[in-house]
Amino acid sequence: MTISEDGTVLHDSLIDLAEQAPLCTSAATVRGVLTESHDLLRNALNHGADVPEVTRWYTTLVADALHSPGAGSLTGGAEIVITGAYSRGSGTPTARLHWLTVLPSGAEDTSGDPSAELATLVTESGILLGRPPGTMGPASRSTWSARIDAAVEAGEGAALGWLADAGDWFTRAVIERCRDFTPLLAEAVAHRPPAVRSREGLPRKDVPIDVQGQLLTPLGQIARWAGIAAGCTQTGVVERIGAARASGVLLASEADYLLEAWEAGLELALTRWLERVQDEPTTLDMLPQLQRSTFGAACRMLADVTRSTAERHGVDTRNNGSEA
Repeated sequence: MTISEDGTVLHDSLIDLAEQAPLCTSAATVRGVLTESHDLLRNALNHGADVPEVTRWYTTLVADALHSPGAGSLTGGAEIVITGAYSRGSGTPTARLHWLTVLPSGAEDTSGDPSAELATLVTESGILLGRPPGTMGPASRSTWSARIDAAVEAGEGAALGWLADAGDWFTRAVIERCRDFTPLLAEAVAHRPPAVRSREGLPRKDVPIDVQGQLLTPLGQIARWAGIAAGCTQTGVVERIGAARASGVLLASEADYLLEAWEAGLELALTRWLERVQDEPTTLDMLPQLQRSTFGAACRMLADVTRSTAERHGVDTRNNGSEA
């Protein structure tokens, strides 16, 4: 057993595989590390591992493997920049992995995708792969910079979100060039948990649920707005919430609610993956009582924080938001 920096105990097998990830020298090694990570994650969860800690382990391992020499051999020199759930520290086998592609210096922008071979390997390794919007295809660094300027100028919350989640100079550029972070908050409000449906005065339990889409993703979006507004260049949910609390963007109670809801969402997502039911359509009445209560409480906390922050910053919640 190995003790991590925060005192959590990780099994040596997890540490060993994590150390191998950035050192992969071939495509076969990358494939092996990614595939084995699922086996080790499942085993760790079966033995009661700390959910936030193993999520951090898994997310970091995937990122390190994709930035290894072995993965680089499949991209023709293009840089893979992870964004979305995995960059926010909420990467799990139930979440989609997204990345932006930065072409090598001197290369011309192209409609082709130099990371296509790597994408195939990732999918074959059992990781769900997502694609950013078509307007964010592979491009040179100068083109990406121009895209950031365009998103800032237009106040495009969705585009700013992808760019702010990319970390490094992407995130710094969004913070430095934005004068108004309201579009990021409006994007979070638009995707907040759906309102509860009722029948004869009682909450309906036959409503479809999606832990990733209705809880973890919108929570990541509200944390993203709060962190960016606080000037935080880190992309993790926990780090963004901490920075927002310290700067006063979030009240202490709001930060606590978000962290509690985030941990609950991760636990629900990984429990369903562990039970191999993550792909099955699910409604509230199909969940065990404890999971149903946990999901409902987490969504209420997230909705309350989203509403209170929106009201403080003048974002209209009546014309934004999901309807279940």
